[in-house]
Amino acid sequence: MDYTFRCKKLKIAISGLSGSGNTTVSELIGKKLHLRVINYTLRNMAKELEMDFEGIHEKRKDDPAFDYMLDKNQQEMFEREKGAILGSRLAIWLADANLYVWLDGELKTRAKRIAKREGITLKEAIAKTKIRDLENAAQYRRLYGIDVNKHGFADLKIDTDNLSAQEVMEKIASVAQKPSYKKVRKNKYAEEMKVRISRGLGIARC
Repeated sequence: MDYTFRCKKLKIAISGLSGSGNTTVSELIGKKLHLRVINYTLRNMAKELEMDFEGIHEKRKDDPAFDYMLDKNQQEMFEREKGAILGSRLAIWLADANLYVWLDGELKTRAKRIAKREGITLKEAIAKTKIRDLENAAQYRRLYGIDVNKHGFADLKIDTDNLSAQEVMEKIASVAQKPSYKKVRKNKYAEEMKVRISRGLGIARC
C-alpha cells in the first residue's frame, strides 16, 4: 500500500511487553509514515547516565525516580511533536494520541527475540523475561496504579507471534489512515500519571 499522505499530525502510541517487537515496529512505521519515533527506554537512560542497564534496572526497584524521569521525558518529547510515534511499555497510558496499539506475544516467542538481541540462550531469556515482566508490572502498579495486563482500551491489538515486524507495521499503518483516527483523543490515564510523576519528583505544577 502506498502511503503518500505524510501524516504530519498523526500520533500513534505503541506498547507491548518485553520482546513484543515494539522498538522495531515503531521504527518501521516511523519510516513508512515519515514520523519521528520516540522510543526513550531505560537502556537510553542508562547510557546517558553512564550506568549499566542491569544496574539501573535493579536500582529502580528501590528508587522510583528512574521511572518517573523516564516517563516524564517520554511525555514531554511526544507532546512537543505535532505528529510522532511513541513506542514504550507504557506508551498507551502515557499520552494523548490518535491511535493506541498493543502488541501481544507468547512468552517463548518474546524470549526468542530477546535471546537473539542479547546473545543469550533461550532458557536464560525465558527466565529473564518472566522476572522482568513481573517486576515491571509490579513497578507500574505501585507507581501509577496501572495493570499492564488490562489494555482493552487499545484501538488495535496485534498478536505478533506469527507475524514479521513488517507485517505488523503494515497492519498499524493501514488502520492509522482510517477517518476515525484523524483526531488526537484524550487519554484518561495520562493526566493522572503527570500528577504522580510531578509528586514523585517533587515538581511543582503551574
